[in-house]
Amino acid sequence: MNKKALIGNALLLLTAIIWGTAFAAQRVGMDHIEPFTFGASRYVLATLVLIPIIKFFEAKEKKDPGYIPPTAEEAAVQRKYTIRGGITCGMALFVASSFQ
Repeated sequence: MNKKALIGNALLLLTAIIWGTAFAAQRVGMDHIEPFTFGASRYVLATLVLIPIIKFFEAKEKKDPGYIPPTAEEAAVQRKYTIRGGITCGMALFVASSFQ
């Protein structure tokens, strides 16, 4: 098995562990706080975890010898689409978890 497949399988296993334990935490959490407060705290925590991961991969990409930095216009368009996509995905996830 190659290194990328092993890392992919390990990440899938980690995801399954987090997903499974989150249900138990959510059940206990509902005894102490309101559902929307609990959901909001989960999203804030997820954001705080993802920001360093995103910065890490951006720095790694910039170290690539074939990396060509985008122009200011390209960076602005890329940032706009990233923010729009993040908001759209976040809203869909919020609606889905709220109805659940």
